[in-house]
Amino acid sequence: MIEGDEGKFQDLLVTAGNNRTIIPHKAYVSHIEGDKDSLDEIFDKYNLSKDFELLSIDVDSCDYQIWKSLKNYQPKVVIIEHSGLDMDVIYKFGAKHKVHLEGSTAFRPMKDLGEEKGYC
Repeated sequence: MIEGDEGKFQDLLVTAGNNRTIIPHKAYVSHIEGDKDSLDEIFDKYNLSKDFELLSIDVDSCDYQIWKSLKNYQPKVVIIEHSGLDMDVIYKFGAKHKVHLEGSTAFRPMKDLGEEKGYC
């Protein structure tokens, strides 16, 4: 489980407790390929299986871009937030890649990205 906010990360540590199946990682996930905080780089640190079971992305901003940047892993199921709007709107965010603003991408671009990645 990945959490960037210090207070929420402390809560995650309590939740994880002695549960060895939860590996807490403190970071604001980046959508920039090769960045130390991209999903590929974080997953590589923990030797995660390339086809692990479930990926849930919900950062209330650049969910689409984070999923798009994931190149080295093919989780079996992906849960990702979208706006529910039936249009071709991809959420735009601040110039700094770690700035998280409110909003999410519309359904159709998420569906199209899923199909590009071999889902659906």
